Amino acid sequence: MNLTTQFDDFQRCLQAAERLLGQPARTFDFCWTLESALQKRMRLIRMAPLWGQHPVVRLQDGRHGATVNCGLEEYELQTDREPIRLVKVVASNGVSNGYELYDQWMVAVSEFRNLYRFIRRLDRSQAKAVAPIMLASDRELLWKNTIGFLGRKQEVLIRFNVPRRRGVLLLGQPGNGKTMACRWLRYECVRRGFGWRTVTTNEYEDAQRNGDVPKLFDLAEPGIVLFDDFDRALWRRSEDGADTNLTTFLTALDGVTPNDGVIFVFTSNAKIEQVDRAFRRPGRIDLILEFQMPDADMRRQLILDRWEPELREHIDIDEVVRMTATFSFAEIEELRKLCVIHYLDTETWDWQAAWNHFRGSHPRCDSSRRVGFQAATASNSSSAATVAQG
Repeated sequence: MNLTTQFDDFQRCLQAAERLLGQPARTFDFCWTLESALQKRMRLIRMAPLWGQHPVVRLQDGRHGATVNCGLEEYELQTDREPIRLVKVVASNGVSNGYELYDQWMVAVSEFRNLYRFIRRLDRSQAKAVAPIMLASDRELLWKNTIGFLGRKQEVLIRFNVPRRRGVLLLGQPGNGKTMACRWLRYECVRRGFGWRTVTTNEYEDAQRNGDVPKLFDLAEPGIVLFDDFDRALWRRSEDGADTNLTTFLTALDGVTPNDGVIFVFTSNAKIEQVDRAFRRPGRIDLILEFQMPDADMRRQLILDRWEPELREHIDIDEVVRMTATFSFAEIEELRKLCVIHYLDTETWDWQAAWNHFRGSHPRCDSSRRVGFQAATASNSSSAATVAQG
């Protein structure tokens, strides 16, 4: 499909949407997560053809019965004010030849600003993240070295020649609270108007191939750059110290010019002794927090704070806390999900059924325990904090 054909097809789609809306339309696209969230607020009004008299529909079993395979779908989006009409262009790959201008959304030009403002309000209302479950002293250290540091009077730091940047390293096995802590930091950044950027290992590797690694460490405003799951980048070098990847990483971290007002947060599943000493030295990393298996108090707090009241009413909280010794937060949350799924199937709450399902789905079970994971090597406490000393 050449560019001219693509443009003609796009114009035809736009004109068809404008006929449905009765006024000039503007094209836009939702990211997948946003579209999924908005679908709960949309009501399908009608289906219409792209050409001919009828849309091509796919007949199917299930609740919907029929869906558009090629055509237009008109929706009414319920907002906190007046509803907004949206039109979605739908075309199968066989019709569109993989062309991305199909499967686009259209809205009246006059409504675009209202749609944008509603989405921003919705994003702010849904972005709220509660404080992570961890020792109060550790949470205070994390706050002081991130959000708290960004909010301090910068002129004092300048007067005493203190670098206006911090490095924080979050370590620990998956499922023990690192992601929970990072979501909290992101929410607080957004709420206070600070910048935020997440850098994944794939993005870093792409930037490394293209020679663009230093750009990943820059922010246009004070804020936080999160380097998520950076095991390979932080791994200890060989005995001869030769590792081009780590050298590139450290050079970008130090920077030719200081990154004023920027906090670098790194998460890794590595153990502290596996992290290269050159990376974790003071000046690059100012705080190291190790997230370990949650203890009984934290497991109880997770249930009391995060589990729905209806579910809590039907379980013995003390027994759940006891049975989940050496479990991570993620494993305990999986048990909660299994309880809810069992309720969807049976309309009854049954902790033991969820427990049995979990035990049967995980091959690490040890017959010597009611549900078997090998005893944790780390003590059953929250986290270990290390403040780098210069």
